[in-house]
Amino acid sequence: MLDRDSEYFRDQETVFQFLTPGMLTKLADLRASKSVLFVVATNYAERIDAAIKRQGRIDQHLLLLPADKERRKKFADRLWKSGTIDVDAAAANSAFLSHSDMKSISKRAAGADAIKELSAAVAAATPDTYMLRFQKKDGSAITDNGRVPVVEYAAMVALQVDAAGGTRGALGWENDIRSKAIDRFPSKLPPKVDEALTNFITSTR
Repeated sequence: MLDRDSEYFRDQETVFQFLTPGMLTKLADLRASKSVLFVVATNYAERIDAAIKRQGRIDQHLLLLPADKERRKKFADRLWKSGTIDVDAAAANSAFLSHSDMKSISKRAAGADAIKELSAAVAAATPDTYMLRFQKKDGSAITDNGRVPVVEYAAMVALQVDAAGGTRGALGWENDIRSKAIDRFPSKLPPKVDEALTNFITSTR
């Protein structure tokens, strides 16, 4: 279902290039049958062809993010026996880690050792890893802002601020999100990123 105008689509073998246009009719058929619930899960929504993401093919788009600090506290409380870990410290040192990541650590470490492991664990996705998705394979910037994950990036930066102790709606919350998001770009902020940041911050008030 790759975007037919992207370099990722062009780099595929010819036989795979038939899949995207073929999926358009298949999705239409599934919808017409009214007997199938079709779910697509991806970490790269911006790379899916725009025609496939239209209403009538995929009707609802849901953004699933890593757990925030409060949710990670609940994970820690359930995964470690009471008194064997400081749940606040666990939450503060596990930004962007999944429940599975934390569960794995809980099976082999507790107390200060677990906090150290949580802090050292490498998350699958962070705001920094998202930066690569604003570039083409040759390292140049993607100029078509419809093909970069602007909303996800803004949300991931907000989770970073949350992990650092920021409180939604508190003084400095909005400025922290904006400054951390902008600082990662070596030059001018892409217009759609600025717009997404504004919209995201507004939605968190």
